[in-house]
Amino acid sequence: MARTLRAVALSWFGLDTIPGSNIGPGLLLPHPNGIVIGKGTVIGSNVTILQQVTFGEKYISGDSNHGYPVLDDNVTIGAGAKVLGNVRLGEGTTVGANSVVLIDTPARSMVAGSPARVIRINGLPDPIQETPKAKTKFSLPLVDQG
Repeated sequence: MARTLRAVALSWFGLDTIPGSNIGPGLLLPHPNGIVIGKGTVIGSNVTILQQVTFGEKYISGDSNHGYPVLDDNVTIGAGAKVLGNVRLGEGTTVGANSVVLIDTPARSMVAGSPARVIRINGLPDPIQETPKAKTKFSLPLVDQG
């Protein structure tokens, strides 16, 4: 039955859920095109996943720990994000579009970037990750519009 469902989802929607993944209730896939869910991935309740997202193993030469991601409840994954390896996304985490998540995230946090880093916790900037704003070292000459 699982193989049949996988084949139907893949051919109709481009959604590849490999049998063996554990998906909780309330999963929302507004645009299921191009989503890949690896066989060991655990997805909690009320998770939202946008298009072109991948959950899978992280292969590192010489590393035997090829775990899969675990998503706690109420997680939102932005379009094009990749969540790789034995990582846990805490409850209420938001992952920015096109991010590559290789680290565990705290509950109610926001992560973004490639590789992803925590940029907010409970809606506030993460003081550990906060970096000073870049200062411009040059200025462009003004162009006469007249």
